Amino acid sequence: MFHGDVAKGASSALQGITNWCRAMSDYTKASKIVKPKLLLLTKKEAELKEAENQLETAKNELEAVIKKKAELDDMYAEKQAVKEKMQADANKLKRKMDQATKLIDSLADNKVRWTESSREFAA
Repeated sequence: MFHGDVAKGASSALQGITNWCRAMSDYTKASKIVKPKLLLLTKKEAELKEAENQLETAKNELEAVIKKKAELDDMYAEKQAVKEKMQADANKLKRKMDQATKLIDSLADNKVRWTESSREFAA
């Protein structure tokens, strides 16, 4: 192993070269560990960007669905109001028809009496 202190005794230039060689060795060892991690980081960043794009697309779709649901809710409320009005009108008409039927039935009972009374006046 190179030691700068030992080389310093021979030459200060040799000490510099020794330190540089040692630094290059350390860099090579470190880059063998860091380089795959940097490649993985780049890959994961690309996956993250893809996921963020998908999320943005999903958010836009969700917003469109929420808007459509609000429109459908409004339409449903309008149709429900129309239905309730029609039901109220139908109930009102049914009451009138029931009253008319009762009136007709009561008049039918009196028809015989009126017919007989009109014959007596005619005679």
